[in-house]
Amino acid sequence: MKRPAGRDLMVLLLLSVLAAVILLTNTWFSVMDDEAYQVGSAAQPIGVVVKQFTTSDAQLHPPLPDMLLHLWLQLTRNSLVLLRVPSTLFFVLGIWVSSLAATEIAGEAAGRATVILGVLWPYGFHFGRYAVWLSFCFFLLAYLLYAYVRWIEEPRLSRFCALFVAAIALLYTNYMGWAFLFLLGLDFLFRPELRSPEHRQQAGILGGLLVICYLPVWPELLQQLRYHHDPSPKSYLMFLYSFYVLFVSESIAPWIAVLSVPLCVSIAVCSGIILFRAPRFGRVLYGGTLLLGLALAFSGEVNQKRVMPLGAWMLTAAGTGFATVSTRWRRLLAAGFAVVGIVSWFGIVSQRFYSTPRVFEPWEKIAQTATGRLIAGDTLIASHPAFLLYLTRDVMNRKGLDVRDFKGNYGEQVERPGVYNVREWVSADHPTSTQLLFIATLYGTDFEPTMEASAWLDQHCLRGNTERFVPNPDFELKAKFFGPSQGSPWRIEVREYSCGK
Repeated sequence: MKRPAGRDLMVLLLLSVLAAVILLTNTWFSVMDDEAYQVGSAAQPIGVVVKQFTTSDAQLHPPLPDMLLHLWLQLTRNSLVLLRVPSTLFFVLGIWVSSLAATEIAGEAAGRATVILGVLWPYGFHFGRYAVWLSFCFFLLAYLLYAYVRWIEEPRLSRFCALFVAAIALLYTNYMGWAFLFLLGLDFLFRPELRSPEHRQQAGILGGLLVICYLPVWPELLQQLRYHHDPSPKSYLMFLYSFYVLFVSESIAPWIAVLSVPLCVSIAVCSGIILFRAPRFGRVLYGGTLLLGLALAFSGEVNQKRVMPLGAWMLTAAGTGFATVSTRWRRLLAAGFAVVGIVSWFGIVSQRFYSTPRVFEPWEKIAQTATGRLIAGDTLIASHPAFLLYLTRDVMNRKGLDVRDFKGNYGEQVERPGVYNVREWVSADHPTSTQLLFIATLYGTDFEPTMEASAWLDQHCLRGNTERFVPNPDFELKAKFFGPSQGSPWRIEVREYSCGK
């Protein structure tokens, strides 16, 4: 059935406004660690980018997103202003395709509900902009679902090809791609279409083609699976927190009870309605979202950033729920999502209740100060990729080098005398100079080497001025539940040392 032109125009308008708002508010959101590291990795020669996932510098995902980012950086001459345009477009397209899938599953009302939920999604407003693989994977999961539903409806060759393209692109973007395909395979086993010889034959061909086309990546996937992380209470806690953030974003910390309790109740109500009142496929999608989140928790890889692709199926399930439940349940579902939206957006606008204030970290300002010290001959130690990205570009600018020659970040992909990543500095037996500047990131995966470097410098050098940036709210509570790496009063310290010579 042909959709009314007015509805198509309204969808286009809503998605265009969302894209414009995200792009216009990019200055509110600092470059984050994953984003800066992926930019540095993708800026390398294409031969390095293609093979990087097989090296020790791999980014825990196959090479397709890095290849696309490499092409974009080449096209835009490494412009930071245009850096987030592709990720924003993929995010907006993902919402649109999710609405198409919801329409195929439960009709026009489901598609409209999915668009509205996606446009007003607080988490998407935050993480849909970042130039990492998350938005692209979000789009691919939406497209995979749409292609699957269309193929189930009628197994034509064109629809089979669309399903294959979506599946292989997902597999070359995310190691968990097989898990998503497995869930769709389980759904297929319980459908009446399983009795169709044409469906069964095409499903078998699809599986064989994917296994063969994935041959270059199999060794790396098996290597990832060999890393065993014993689940701990912290893993489950991180899963619950990440699922909370997937609804709310980081704008309302869960320990601010007066705001988070209504949010948690609303999330539980919405989840219950979708899981028990939505149509069968909506329940499968939402339940699959929860199961895949738990799988990430078991692997030790779950965090509030990596759950973003799951949002594609979550939005579609919610949209189908809105369209199919009874009026009483629909009102309750609408009230639940309204509470989530109002409270979360209040947190975004007020900027007072963030659980993780990553968006406020002034890495560009810190890098500008450090550049002069580096050019003057001081040793510089750091670990945060955003700082190293800004430092590299600022040094190139001051030396009159064309930004088009940017091939990676100092201290990560590119060696530069006097610049050390904190891990490399520790393993290189602590090289120093008369003056040394230590950019200490007091959280995250490099927390332990940062503390080791800090202890050595305090013992062997004279500490001078120390500047602190971005208070870490409720750090004692974070330390209790998430460990020492989240328990520092400040997120960043810039320390000056005199080391003799």
